[in-house]
Amino acid sequence: MKVLFRLVLLVSISLVSFNLSAQDYIVTFNNDTIKCKIIEDNESFIRFKTNDADNSTVQSLNKKNIISYFNGSLKEGTYGKEATARKEVYELPDAPQKQTAFYFTAGGGYVRRLGSDWDGMTNTDKKILDGIRNGYGLEVDAYCFPAFYVNNSLNWGISANFKYMHSSGEAEGIDKTYKDVQNLYYIGPALSLRYDTKHFLFTLTAGLGVTLYDTDYKGILRDYKMSATIFSTNFALGVDYKISRNLSCGVKVSMAGGNEDTFQVNGMTEEKESARTVSGIMVSGVIGFRTF
Repeated sequence: MKVLFRLVLLVSISLVSFNLSAQDYIVTFNNDTIKCKIIEDNESFIRFKTNDADNSTVQSLNKKNIISYFNGSLKEGTYGKEATARKEVYELPDAPQKQTAFYFTAGGGYVRRLGSDWDGMTNTDKKILDGIRNGYGLEVDAYCFPAFYVNNSLNWGISANFKYMHSSGEAEGIDKTYKDVQNLYYIGPALSLRYDTKHFLFTLTAGLGVTLYDTDYKGILRDYKMSATIFSTNFALGVDYKISRNLSCGVKVSMAGGNEDTFQVNGMTEEKESARTVSGIMVSGVIGFRTF
């Protein structure tokens, strides 16, 4: 009787040990161990639940982000190893190499021109200036993030930025319509920081470049065309929602421009008494394409 009791006890302990050892788990490159129930194992992804409850959310991980995993509960119809190997620990043959990532965005939106009124402005000038303060713009950005990671989510890189800002204002005069049309073209390199999450991508950009400025003015005393090349700064903050593996859409807030006191007016160099602000803030909707 004692022998039978010991035999039953030994079998029970063995079954419990087997069940414990059959616990599925995943080890990521963050050294996180996820205890779970693997429900699908294909060539690229692993889909799993964090517990056995029917209402548990199904999650997925790309195998590029996984060091190893144990799948002890393969079911028929999954895309994994043969069921005969269900008790093995499957190690990936090689850890994925960090690769240079690229990110491209294009978009456009509202522009608010910066700057203050200057002395001696007439009411007509102020009305024209009010129109110039509001306009529209377009922007294109290209980012490169080398294979250097602060961690799996945070990465420094470089970018090239182009912005176009357009605005115009007009006022009715005695003999004609007074009008001013202005264009700003900014281009330059920048240092960029990206923060990557499961559903969102955040970018922060700071750079130096040049702004090409031109205006076509038809005013009270004279008509003129004025232009300047201005050393400028550029700052931008973007938030993108990941639509798919490579596409995203989002919002970007940026500011570009500088101050200048020397302009070309009708082909002649003219120096203003004080520097003028030639810059603007742009709020854009953007579409992005990424390789990561």
